[in-house]
Amino acid sequence: MLLFFCKKVTFCKVSGFVLFFLCRELVMHLINRKSDKQSGEKTFCRLGKEAPRNIESTGGLSKTTGKALFGSTQKAARHVQSKHSPQGDAGRETERPFGQFIGSSAIMQRLYRSLRLLAGSSAPAFILGESGTGKELCAEALHQYSARFRGPFVAVNCAAIPKDLLESQLFGHLKGAFTGASCDRPGYALAAHEGTLFLDEVTELSLEMQSKLLRFLQTGQVMPVGASSPRKIDCRIVCASNVDPAEQVEQGKFREDLYYRLFVIPIELPPLSARGGDVIEIARALLLRYSAEEGRAFQHLSPAAEQALLDHPWPGNVRELENILRRAIVMHDEVVLTEAMLKLPVNAKSASSLTSPTASSALRPLWMVERDTIEMAIASCNGNIAQAAALLEVAPSTIYRKRLTWSM
Repeated sequence: MLLFFCKKVTFCKVSGFVLFFLCRELVMHLINRKSDKQSGEKTFCRLGKEAPRNIESTGGLSKTTGKALFGSTQKAARHVQSKHSPQGDAGRETERPFGQFIGSSAIMQRLYRSLRLLAGSSAPAFILGESGTGKELCAEALHQYSARFRGPFVAVNCAAIPKDLLESQLFGHLKGAFTGASCDRPGYALAAHEGTLFLDEVTELSLEMQSKLLRFLQTGQVMPVGASSPRKIDCRIVCASNVDPAEQVEQGKFREDLYYRLFVIPIELPPLSARGGDVIEIARALLLRYSAEEGRAFQHLSPAAEQALLDHPWPGNVRELENILRRAIVMHDEVVLTEAMLKLPVNAKSASSLTSPTASSALRPLWMVERDTIEMAIASCNGNIAQAAALLEVAPSTIYRKRLTWSM
């Protein structure tokens, strides 16, 4: 009986130790989990920014560091969102230039906002603008900011390709399809698969070619010259013209159904004369670029040169500005580009105003203008011929000789 009682007491002690050990292990496990969770949260916070300097001795973050860390994380998130968002910072008051455009005028700010919204679409876009306003630059920027940016960008000048070759150039041909077809040619449309096909001066297409282009837009398929089966193509169409396609439709030079297929998203580029101070921003950028290319020392534009650029009407737009600056940089090598180096063409409007009847009636013979100028200079110098000659930058003998001529 005593032995049985001792065994029972021993069993109860062992069971109590086992139960105590299990409870202790459970409590330690819960404590470790909570500690690991807190440690993980601190590590996650440190990943948002470099480790803060003012860590408290208890292992937590101070109030000031926590606010700074939170603010930096928000800034980083906004930066990433604006960088990868297709719309960018379209909601901001000031827009960054789109693509390779240069200029911060109000009219360009509105254009940048529109282009950022349109870049994410796959709908056909039609770019309108005068020659030299940057239509191909705009089309390439739309491609670079679109979901197709990894695909090819193929530009086709419809006005530069002969009409007889345009179909094979655009849609391709097979070997032996016609005389001179010595090999298969994929064509521009197939080359732009999964990318963007830019058709510049699309209004110059013949009516026959317009019907084939319409068929391609409706079906998404092309039929190479000499082929018996069509080929499926997926590309975005961007067109451009320096004339109003609606007027071409009214004149019967452009198909109305093709017009409605292409004129889905119109984009109008402003002329350089309507962009105000953008001409100075563009000129400064071109000056540095061309100076580096030509090995010249130009760094700045003189104030007079900048004013001359602002006053010029720019009928050739940015292309005219590029030509004028490159010519000036090639012909000179200074640090400052002056107005005389630009050699801007005479404003046709100003020249026509000089030949108007009102301007002609105000003109006088040159000797009369010269006489009045010399006499005014002499009077301002109190009759001193030498001082008047120095003021007019001529020799005193010249004034004596001219006055003698006028008195005869």
